[in-house]
Amino acid sequence: MTDPDPTPAGESGGPGWSFDPRTLLPRIDDLPAFRAAHRDDEALQVLEDLWSGRPDRALPHAEMLLATNDTPRHRALVADVLRDLGRHDEAVARYQELVAQAGVGPRQAVMVQHLGKALFAAGRIGDAAGAFRRALELRQAAGADAELIASSQYALDRTSALLHRRDPSGATIRQADASDANSLARINRATFRETYGDRLGTAFWDRFTLDRAEEAWRTWHADGAVRWVALVAEEIVGFAFARASRPTGAHEPVRDVELYSLYVLAAHHGSGVGQRLLDHAVLPGTPAQLWVASDNPRALRFYERNGFRPDGVTDDGATFNGLPALRMVR
Repeated sequence: MTDPDPTPAGESGGPGWSFDPRTLLPRIDDLPAFRAAHRDDEALQVLEDLWSGRPDRALPHAEMLLATNDTPRHRALVADVLRDLGRHDEAVARYQELVAQAGVGPRQAVMVQHLGKALFAAGRIGDAAGAFRRALELRQAAGADAELIASSQYALDRTSALLHRRDPSGATIRQADASDANSLARINRATFRETYGDRLGTAFWDRFTLDRAEEAWRTWHADGAVRWVALVAEEIVGFAFARASRPTGAHEPVRDVELYSLYVLAAHHGSGVGQRLLDHAVLPGTPAQLWVASDNPRALRFYERNGFRPDGVTDDGATFNGLPALRMVR
């Protein structure tokens, strides 16, 4: 599959084409050279129209290719055309499917990178940054070619620079380790106090002592799942983690991945820290589920902005320390 990734400004993408550093998308600079290089590519007409800024002309050719031969590349080409036609929700949804179907390997990194570009075109800069970060991690772990790693790094740098204007917190996101257990226990208790207050009841707080919270974090760390922490001025201000979904009360999971926990100190609400934690814990666009207190409108709005929707399943509080909750999925 052709993988036109963004590369640093000034570098050529290939014969006859380069990347627009503003949009992160390919563009044709020398049509004869481009045609010569792609003369044996069945998608030449689609690429020529698309990269020349004519997505309306590219669409029927892309759809014909897909109808003739349903491959991941052809589905991706249709998604790219929809992206450039401004049909962003459709393009993102198609790439989310392609990411989910890609499995583990180089194709996953390609699809995640393309998902990032679709999110970027839609103006979802935070989501795009999360996708580019994940693509970079996948490529680095796989020992991909230096050019592919550089393309993901450039896209991440571009989106991060835009986000810096919106996220002045200067937060650092990293994986938690065993030495964080005490700090995480304190933040866990503090964010629960801020979020739920007296609604959890005295019996809960009698059980949820600092020592027990720290013990819980040490136990969780030992299970090998990645926990993410956000630090500002070297102090942990929030955390998040996802895991393989499990039954909740009488409810069987409907997604493979569950966002199990995401909390940020109230002083850092609105700073972008929560979004960055979510993007690390669950790749943007990845099908997932979560449970959230039904009387937490701030959290509900946050998850809705990230594509989660209530699916009608609720818990009366038996599972969540007396707090009524609802399930959200994407």
